[in-house]
Amino acid sequence: MNQLSFENGYAAYRAGDWARAAAEFSQAKSMGEHAGRVDHLLGNCLMKLGRYDDAAAAYGEALEDVTYGMRGALCTNRGRALVAAGRLPEAVEVLAEATGDKSYATPYKAYTAMGGAYKAMGDVRSAGIAYRNAAIDETNPNPSASLRKLGGCFMELGRPSDAVESYRTALDFSSSTKANNAIYCDLALAYVATNRMSEAVDAFDHATADGTLALSSEAQAAYDAAREAIAVQNAKTRSDTDDLLASSGYGDYPIDPLDPTGA
Repeated sequence: MNQLSFENGYAAYRAGDWARAAAEFSQAKSMGEHAGRVDHLLGNCLMKLGRYDDAAAAYGEALEDVTYGMRGALCTNRGRALVAAGRLPEAVEVLAEATGDKSYATPYKAYTAMGGAYKAMGDVRSAGIAYRNAAIDETNPNPSASLRKLGGCFMELGRPSDAVESYRTALDFSSSTKANNAIYCDLALAYVATNRMSEAVDAFDHATADGTLALSSEAQAAYDAAREAIAVQNAKTRSDTDDLLASSGYGDYPIDPLDPTGA
């Protein structure tokens, strides 16, 4: 390995000069040489530069260095590169390999990327399974984001009741006000879809309480519809007895004729 090129590349990498780092790393290897760390860093640079196919190739080269290890992380990175390049079936296959690496410390990253790949392929059910696996991974520092995506999958599958539970659980794990507002908005839409209008209005109220969340046109229409439904329901307060009394001439009588003592 050309040590000088590697050191120059690493210095540029740490400085965020991705183009220079990529050029130096490309010169660091000899023909046919396996150098997992070099290819790993090169792949990261190429991702930053938006050269996704080249990044996938670099991560693939790194995987050929069996002494380097880090198979789960490399497969995840390669899968992400393939997703970005639009090579979705390949991405799913590589990401599945990442989740199969028992030594991989953070499989939720692979499951999250897999969910995105399946979603882009139109396979919402498989995307939901991937997001669920990401959410239950104990190493996931933000299961709330995965649960929110799972809720979105349930909504697309026509299962709003399950979406409600996903969003409510997501709120249990979320500590960010901004994230909470977005989740409450999603929850409100799920409540509307299940015809639970009072809860929908409460959720919309939470989502917009601090004024930082701008509702989409769809969400605003749902919010208005939920409030209107409640107003209509509240207007229907007259019972059958009220109607009977009104027809008998007692409609505006200040005392209940059936209980004149007020007992």
